[in-house]
Amino acid sequence: MTSIHEIPLNARLADSRADARETARLWIVDGEPTFVIGAQLWDEPEMWGLLIAEFIQHIATVYQAEGFDRKAVLQKITTALYVEVAPKLLLLKRCSERSATG
Repeated sequence: MTSIHEIPLNARLADSRADARETARLWIVDGEPTFVIGAQLWDEPEMWGLLIAEFIQHIATVYQAEGFDRKAVLQKITTALYVEVAPKLLLLKRCSERSATG
């Protein structure tokens, strides 16, 4: 059995703050993303959008520390996100409009 390669906790979390809550874990397994999500954390689903936006900022910071242009990294991430999400939102809107006109 192989072990899971975990990323160590940062110092802020390692201090075991009482108010810290794990919201999600993400692994790449056989080249595919695998998620465990604690959806019960917030009553408002839009909070996930805020969390994802913050996550993207942190990703850009990590890439910047590795010598990449932060603005270019943010542009690439948001473009990929738009390409993935926009068609699904458009389809959802069309289905909703069709059901409303009945």
